[in-house]
Amino acid sequence: MAEPDSNITTRMFWIISLRPFRRWLLSGLCLLALGAMGAAYLPTVRFYGLPGAWVLTLPFAAVLFLAMTVSSALNYRRGLRARWKGRDYAVTREQQAGEDASGGAPRR
Repeated sequence: MAEPDSNITTRMFWIISLRPFRRWLLSGLCLLALGAMGAAYLPTVRFYGLPGAWVLTLPFAAVLFLAMTVSSALNYRRGLRARWKGRDYAVTREQQAGEDASGGAPRR
């Protein structure tokens, strides 16, 4: 019978031994990430003369930006192009030819 791989045994030991602390460890890592994100964003907030509490809005802005990006990608996939104020912007013949040839977005 083969002995278990020591690397796997070591990993299992750490997974089992850290189990009670996993929630605290993940919470600490999340807080550390939020702190680093806020520290990186603080100079921009200060540049615009806003109070430091505006740093707390960054996660919401990130979620909003992610939602808009996903929405745009889904609309593109459905064949819906740019639409603004009720106006649709047509695809040019060159763009259409590029999409037909490549099967996706036109190349630039």
